[in-house]
Amino acid sequence: QWEFEAGDTLGWQPAIVPGDVMQDLLAAAAIPQPYYQTNERKVQWVERQDWTYQTVLPNANQLTRHLIADPVIRFDGLDTYASVYINDSLALETNNAHRSYSVPWNPSAEACTLKVVLHSAVAKGQDILDKQPRLVPVSNEMKPQGQQTSSVTRKPTYQFGWDWAPRLTGAGISGNVRIESALQPSPEEARISWVAITDTLAILGIWDTEEWPRGQWSLQSPDATSEDISVSRSDSCWVAEIKSPQRWWPNGMGEQPLYRLKWAPESPSFNSLNWKVGVRELSWIRQPDAFGHSFECHVNGQRVQARGANVIPADYFYARGQAQDTVILKQAIDAHMNMIRIWGGAVYPSEEFYDFCDENGLLVWQDFMFACAMVPGDSAFLNNVSEEAIHQVRRLRNHTALALWCGNNESQKAWEAWGWPDLYNLHGADSVATEVAYNRMFHERLPHIVEHHSNATLYWPSSPSHDWDLPVKSSNSGDEHAWRVWFDTLDFSFFSEHNGRFASEYGLQSIPDSSTLAKVGVAAFEDEALQFRQRSKMEWLKPGLDGWGMMRIYARRYTADPAASDTVHSSLQRWIYLTQLTQAIGLREALERHRNSQGRYAGSLYWQLNDVWPTVSWSTIDHAGKWKLGHYAAQAANKPCRIIYNRTDSTSRSLTAHNDQPLMHHNSTVHVQWMEENGDVLHSMTQRLDVPPFSSMHLAWNEPSVPWVNAAVVRWNWLDSSGFALDEGAVSLKKPSEIMWPQPTITWNVQGNSVELQSDAMAYGVRLITDVPGRFEQNGFMLFPGKEGVRQIRFIPNDPTLQLHSTDVKLEHFAQYQATNRSRS
Repeated sequence: QWEFEAGDTLGWQPAIVPGDVMQDLLAAAAIPQPYYQTNERKVQWVERQDWTYQTVLPNANQLTRHLIADPVIRFDGLDTYASVYINDSLALETNNAHRSYSVPWNPSAEACTLKVVLHSAVAKGQDILDKQPRLVPVSNEMKPQGQQTSSVTRKPTYQFGWDWAPRLTGAGISGNVRIESALQPSPEEARISWVAITDTLAILGIWDTEEWPRGQWSLQSPDATSEDISVSRSDSCWVAEIKSPQRWWPNGMGEQPLYRLKWAPESPSFNSLNWKVGVRELSWIRQPDAFGHSFECHVNGQRVQARGANVIPADYFYARGQAQDTVILKQAIDAHMNMIRIWGGAVYPSEEFYDFCDENGLLVWQDFMFACAMVPGDSAFLNNVSEEAIHQVRRLRNHTALALWCGNNESQKAWEAWGWPDLYNLHGADSVATEVAYNRMFHERLPHIVEHHSNATLYWPSSPSHDWDLPVKSSNSGDEHAWRVWFDTLDFSFFSEHNGRFASEYGLQSIPDSSTLAKVGVAAFEDEALQFRQRSKMEWLKPGLDGWGMMRIYARRYTADPAASDTVHSSLQRWIYLTQLTQAIGLREALERHRNSQGRYAGSLYWQLNDVWPTVSWSTIDHAGKWKLGHYAAQAANKPCRIIYNRTDSTSRSLTAHNDQPLMHHNSTVHVQWMEENGDVLHSMTQRLDVPPFSSMHLAWNEPSVPWVNAAVVRWNWLDSSGFALDEGAVSLKKPSEIMWPQPTITWNVQGNSVELQSDAMAYGVRLITDVPGRFEQNGFMLFPGKEGVRQIRFIPNDPTLQLHSTDVKLEHFAQYQATNRSRS
């Protein structure tokens, strides 16, 4: 049982470990709820204090009964500057929240006290910063120069504040604390790698250490029904030969069979160890091609069209948020994603996080924990990060889903393009020294660690970055952050006009559901509790321009003005619907334009999947777990079998059928209708398709007798040879704001957990709303008039025992807001 000292008035109070001081103070009623209204400001004093935690350690007799020899105390996470005392004797000092630590311990006959003093990260960081020979640039910490301590502190950077995160820079024992034998091997000490893979034989190599205790290795097949696969000793390692191996594939491209590897010790003083490994070959192809220089992930020799998003912690207090990690990842799988990016300003997630990715085919682009900052040049900092990197690379190297290690997020870009040398007055020798420190870290030390400790995983120096033998700002190689949409106000057509190769960031802001905002005291758009959460500033475009203004620019361009006077809807309701719809349109266009780029783009990872607190952000899943319309749009655009309209120009009359599955869709049928907004069909056609695995087919029409200029919508239905729907959908052929949508009458009823809808006119952007925890199978869709337009939308509750009722469901659609916009324009 842990306790912490909560101040002179409250004294010692119960504490939760793993955890953080903010949550312990909240449980002790010493602070208000940090997320509620503007309470963030009221609790920031916590970052300036030191905090003491303590617990009682077992005595020697208790350890003997548990067969623990040569005991050590292991800390999986101490955030950040900690002094550890055993019976008031200093045993350990730490300075890195991303590392694990251990301290030897000689137990006595009497119980003793383990005390952890967590020092103020801000105060300690200031001491370090004051000793630097020059300023260390960092962009997202909103403190004056000379007080930005995040760049010298190995603590999750987002905790110093970001444009989607509060500043609640506390402290905590963020990982498990356990007592075990110093001789107990850890899973990361074994290197598990495929020596050879063919269709008939896979050879697994297992490299342990000289100090590894005696024990027995065994390997079990994924179905666990056949006999164990023999593991034998060779000259340099343990070897297992798997006949007719079952290959592991990314989500949507095949199955994810995992072989179970186990080490069982001979001595009862040690714990057994377990791993799950998938048979897969993974490589990154970077070579000249028709578009420049490729940047493609290949698995088992097959090109992967990477579809996914950037992931941040499920909660600002990440020890608490780990319980939601798999929930967030499941929602990525539900949206047909096959790759996620662990962004560099956050944390290295838990083992359970990566296990889920292995089990579900989510490839992981893994940043080292650096974001939008340069680094100090001293050896102490470099060596501290080296220990962190060695630990994390070894910890993660045996995960099948791990695809890439990246040095940092946007640090190189910031130095080259954000004016840091002038802003921080780093010229001449100071500029050279700053670049030398950067290169030592990201072009020498980290790639060396990845090369020597990983399983041949690609190291990529920065995101965005490029191949070094090409021009510095070459957009036809490497990865890009496509932020000219949003930060430069460009149209969504940019996503196909720009010649990038792999989009690892882009996005649009939207406002979360009203029920999510209500939990933090937001009832109206004008509430300060909402307004102060908008932290995206774009002063370089226009003085005073922020995320509200940018959302309004895009909404007015593609949907309707969210700030227009509206006597029907509240201002908050109007902003929620129109910003979510605009975000959905933009993300769908980006994902589909990238996928339809004829091989140019090999990846599309938008910013961002989730939120760390209830806020206004670029996420498609809000902090309460509710899907925004953008996540439904991503779900549709990412389907392995998908028809995509070719948005090459306003006169395009073509579609592309994509089959990213391993199945041949022979003799399938696609039905297509080109329609006016009043529902009249201008042209319809039916075509037979044979679409091989992992390929696409182009479909085009140009009948001169059809008045194509009148077409507002194209609608399709793609069926396999048995009549099963591979894909169905529709898309507006113009910006929705440019079409005069009719005012439909929509009726619906709920039976079980299914909503049946029917409309007397075409309805665009239909949004179903409920406060019942869960999600709809589809949302933000189009309805078509008549009986053939009747739709059944299934509701998937978080609790399977819950039933949806008619009174639980509300509905809105775009024409409601467009009519108000027209009447006020």
